[in-house]
Amino acid sequence: MTTASTTTAVTAVPAAPSDLARAHFAAEFTFETDCWDVHDALSKQPDFVLLDVRSPALFARGQALAAERGLILADTKYEFGTDADGTILLADEIHTPDSSRYWMADSYAARFAAGEKPESFDKDFVRNWVVARCDPYKEDLPPIPAELIAQTTAVYVRAYETITGQTFDPPPAGEPPLERIRRNLARFF
Repeated sequence: MTTASTTTAVTAVPAAPSDLARAHFAAEFTFETDCWDVHDALSKQPDFVLLDVRSPALFARGQALAAERGLILADTKYEFGTDADGTILLADEIHTPDSSRYWMADSYAARFAAGEKPESFDKDFVRNWVVARCDPYKEDLPPIPAELIAQTTAVYVRAYETITGQTFDPPPAGEPPLERIRRNLARFF
């Protein structure tokens, strides 16, 4: 599986405030510089060219949809794989808050001008909470408090409703997650 990260300059508002983000936005995803990051099975020139065309097209579509909802799709990642016949497939999630950074368009320019971080669907508070209590790569995680779980849920519900324009309906109480996932995906297969 190959992960292609796509970023682009935001043309309707100023560029990202941090130097790191500016450098990241300016970086081009090209065959010559990023081929090392592509799995051997996908690093053939024709496959890479296909990904190099499809990733920006997906990103442009995501940005357009985000703009309709008052959001800026700042960056994202796409994961590609191949089927048994070698056909390249888009795999995993696409344009979710876990794979993408969304900024609120209505506050971006003012926050940028003030040197502040863009308003976003920020879930780093969970990571920050854990890191303040342990090294998650070497130690067992402490129990996550109910309040932090509720805050995280609220972020995801807000993200879902903003990105999709739909009201979030909680799943039926007691329905096992695997059954819910299968039910929700059944219409696509």
